[in-house]
Amino acid sequence: MASLKVIRTRIQSVTSTKKITRAMKLVATAKLRKSQEAIVNQRPYALHIKDTMDDIAARTDKHPLLEQRETINNECIIVLTSDRGLAGGFNSTLCRKTEQIIADGKTKTLWVVGNKGMLHFSSRDISFVSIDQAPTIDTARKIAQALAARIIEDFKTKTFDRITIVYNKFKSVVTQTVEHEQILPVTPTRSNQQNTSVDFLYEPSEHDLLSHLVPLHIETQCYRYLLESLASELGARMNAMDSATRNADEMIDKLTLEYNRARQAAITTELLEIISGAEALKA
Repeated sequence: MASLKVIRTRIQSVTSTKKITRAMKLVATAKLRKSQEAIVNQRPYALHIKDTMDDIAARTDKHPLLEQRETINNECIIVLTSDRGLAGGFNSTLCRKTEQIIADGKTKTLWVVGNKGMLHFSSRDISFVSIDQAPTIDTARKIAQALAARIIEDFKTKTFDRITIVYNKFKSVVTQTVEHEQILPVTPTRSNQQNTSVDFLYEPSEHDLLSHLVPLHIETQCYRYLLESLASELGARMNAMDSATRNADEMIDKLTLEYNRARQAAITTELLEIISGAEALKA
C-alpha cells in the first residue's frame, strides 16, 4: 500500500486536473450555445440558395462551375480539423476517414485546416498544404470567403477537376458525424425538374443569375461547413471534459478511500506498538 504522503499528493493532483477539465467544459458549453445558434440559422439560408440555384440550373447548365469533367486528373480534398486537442475522437476519426479516401492511389491534393490535422499528417509522411487555422465564430466567415475564392479560381483554371471536403457535421451536442461532400463542380439537384415546364422570364438572364448565385452558393456552403465543424468540435470537447471530470471524481473517491484505509492501518500499528511497549514495561 502506498504511503499517506504519496496518496495525498495524488489526490491533490487529480483535484487540480478536475478543476481544469471542469473549467474547460464550462467554456466549451458557453461557446457551443453561440456556435449552435449560428449553424441552426445558417442551414435554412444555405438550403434556399441551393434551391434557387437548382431551379435556374435546371433550365441552363451553361456555367463553368457546373462543368462535370469526364476525366479527374487531380482532386483536391479539404480537411477541417481543430487547432486544439482534448476533444475526444473529433480529429482522429476525421483524419482516419481522410486516409481511407486518399488510399485508392489516385492523384489527390490535401488541403488541411487546423493545427491538429497538420500534426497528424506530418507524422505519417503524407504531403499536404496548410491553408488556415481552425475557424472561430468570429473568423469563420472571413475564412469561408477566402476559401471559396481560392477553390473557384483553381477549378476554373483546371488546377483541380474536383474539389471535396471532409468535415464533422453537427447533429446534436452528443452526436457528430464525419461527412465527405463534393463542393466543385456544383451538382444541381433535379428535384425541381417538374417546375421547368413553367416559362419564367428572368431579368437579368439565367446565365447572369447563375454567375452570381453559384459563387454565392459555394461561399455559403463553405461557411456552413466551417460552422458545422466548429459546433462539432465544441460539442465533442464539452463531452470529453464532462467525462474527464466524472472520471476525476471517481478517482478522488477511490484515492480517498485508500487514504483512509492507510491512515487507519497506520493508527492501528501505532496503537499496537504502544500496547506492546506498555506490556513490556509491566513485565
